[in-house]
Amino acid sequence: VLTILDGTGQFLYNSPSLKTVLGYEPKDVAGQNAFGLVHADDLPTVQRAFQRALENPHEVITTEFRCRRQDNSYCYLEVVGQNQLDDPEIAGVVLNTRDITDRKRAEADLREGEKQYRLIFEGSPTPMWVTDLETNKFLEVNEAAVQHYGYSREEFLSKAARDIRTSGETERYIKYLDEVVKKHPETAFGRAGLWRHQKKKGEISDVEIKWSRISFRGCSAVLVMAHDVTERKRAAEALEK
Repeated sequence: VLTILDGTGQFLYNSPSLKTVLGYEPKDVAGQNAFGLVHADDLPTVQRAFQRALENPHEVITTEFRCRRQDNSYCYLEVVGQNQLDDPEIAGVVLNTRDITDRKRAEADLREGEKQYRLIFEGSPTPMWVTDLETNKFLEVNEAAVQHYGYSREEFLSKAARDIRTSGETERYIKYLDEVVKKHPETAFGRAGLWRHQKKKGEISDVEIKWSRISFRGCSAVLVMAHDVTERKRAAEALEK
């Protein structure tokens, strides 16, 4: 929507697309103050942006806010404006507006999904961590991993996943990453079988590994679950004897 406001915020002009975006005919809002359509919680932000435009004629100002539609529902708008009051052919503040409601909803859904993921990750009784697929560095660990392996979160984040492997399994681990994990597409899930991990105090534990390719903080990563089966393995070995 192309809009022109006067120096007090009153509508001087709206393009016909106003009807599509907000449901108003341009003639229905002519002469009204645009601030009257802004959600009360967003009004201070919008007023500050408008004042900034008045004080800085050559600056392009961008702001986002909720606006009331003709049916009294609200949508999110992104407005890019510039003060052209000194231009005799325009004599107003020119705004270009687009509806970003779908984007805002998607962002909100993503935040909610991340919140739920965080609750599951942190609350899991099974040690879990996220590592960078290329550098193998720990990017995140849950409390169960901290308790099980004896490293603090800070110590984990200073290490690479290969650092908790026993010396005899490091080469096998790197080979598995290169030949299996990296060849799977993002979101792939896998079972890596039985591995031996070394805790901070040197204790060796047998763990079954499940992994999933994910995107984490903008990089390719691996989410890992490590289920300790040391006692189960020992019990099985004892029965065999």
